[in-house]
Amino acid sequence: MNPIKEMVSIVTPVYNAQATLQTTIDSVLAQTYPNWELILVNDASSDQSAQLLTQAASKDKRIRVITLKENLGAAKARNLALDSARGQYIAFLDSDDAWDTLKLEKQLKFMKDNQYSFTFTAYRTTKGRIVKAPSSVDYRHLLVNNVIGCLSVVIDRRERGDFKMPEYRKGQDHLTWLSLLKNGTLAYGLNEVLGTYTEGNAGSLSGNKLKAAKRQWFNYRKALGFGLFKSAYYFIQYAALALQKHGLNA
Repeated sequence: MNPIKEMVSIVTPVYNAQATLQTTIDSVLAQTYPNWELILVNDASSDQSAQLLTQAASKDKRIRVITLKENLGAAKARNLALDSARGQYIAFLDSDDAWDTLKLEKQLKFMKDNQYSFTFTAYRTTKGRIVKAPSSVDYRHLLVNNVIGCLSVVIDRRERGDFKMPEYRKGQDHLTWLSLLKNGTLAYGLNEVLGTYTEGNAGSLSGNKLKAAKRQWFNYRKALGFGLFKSAYYFIQYAALALQKHGLNA
């Protein structure tokens, strides 16, 4: 299918998100850029998410709902949305995150003015952190430091082509950005805060870091297929950067 010019297809997986889902949807409805479709994939939620999705779709024809009978995980849910996306641009927004009102308008202008096909922005977290966007990121940089927030990404698929997310339960967004940059192209950052990311509270900080480190090692060895020495080379850089950012005792 030929993508509809200027339309943004927004991909949102939903799983038991009744507490935050309406805020997410409202942040899309409030966008000053009107030419979008919101594809919400209900990943077999057991709470009131389904009712909220039905209500939203009945009120705005730009909202579409895909319902799954069994839980498949965020990557598969996103890929089903990508399969049915009709827009020139692909954007991602999880069901516990939200966009600022001018997000799409400003980011699309940034893309068009500079002829960029893959962009991301700065964003804030619910714990008060500001995650800045560097002016550009290449494949090697991204291997050791994922500075691209999923909620901030917009991709022009007329320029980049169709793509899918690797179907892993965790870290599939990072792997997707790597696959899009592997040919030597860049992702360009708009260093303006245009969204809010919900930062989780589950588990201790040290436990979360250990999980992140294990996932990073898995990505190098299994998902990316790196050999032992190449994996160790990049993992050492990843770990050193993590210590630099958070400190030994953080």
